[in-house]
Amino acid sequence: MFALGVITARGGSKGLPRKNILPMAGKPLIAHMILAAQGSELLGHTICSTDDEEIAAVARQYGCDVPFMRPAELAQDHTSHAEVWHHAILAWEALAGQRVDILVNLQPTAPLTASEDIDAVVALCRESGAGRVYTMRPLPHPVEWAHWLDEEGRIHACLEGGGMGRKRRQDFQIAYVPSGGPVALRREVALDLSHPLSMDIRAVMVPAERAWDIEDHYDLVMAEAAYHWLDGINGG
Repeated sequence: MFALGVITARGGSKGLPRKNILPMAGKPLIAHMILAAQGSELLGHTICSTDDEEIAAVARQYGCDVPFMRPAELAQDHTSHAEVWHHAILAWEALAGQRVDILVNLQPTAPLTASEDIDAVVALCRESGAGRVYTMRPLPHPVEWAHWLDEEGRIHACLEGGGMGRKRRQDFQIAYVPSGGPVALRREVALDLSHPLSMDIRAVMVPAERAWDIEDHYDLVMAEAAYHWLDGINGG
């Protein structure tokens, strides 16, 4: 089954302008995902889908294929991932003549993604028959500890049976949320999220220290700190 990695990197960004090519640990942000994709053993090919000439140039500089430019109407704040996936599959197949069986969405905003994370979602998508496979990270606290505030500042448990002082952390089941890292989708799902396979969603876990999803400058600074910390642990 041919797996196409698609690095999605539009030029516009409200929270952190030009974030996809901002420097992090000596490289543009997008370069970290490109290098992770290049280390994957299960991706058949990787492309960058962007509407921005500067991002395209940076991607090519680091060895990523940019076979087409994304239309401006598919690079707006309201553009859905599904629209980008649909365009990427059909545009790639028209140019390369290669059918895409699995699309792997790769976001530059997850710069600590490892090649093994990419291969993990592809492998599980292939082997399980799932329509979608996400990378997930553990929440730092049980969901039962979550509260909302009323207009007078009083706290109320979000879940029945939850609340403050309701068991030790280790007494709760670990909860997970999407990490912002790689997502593998079967062709049918990437082209149509209403396809029945779309409801078969599986997950692989990534450690919290690699699960950085860059939204603002604070995230960027903390992700760079985590990068250097991990590099030191791994003897870099």
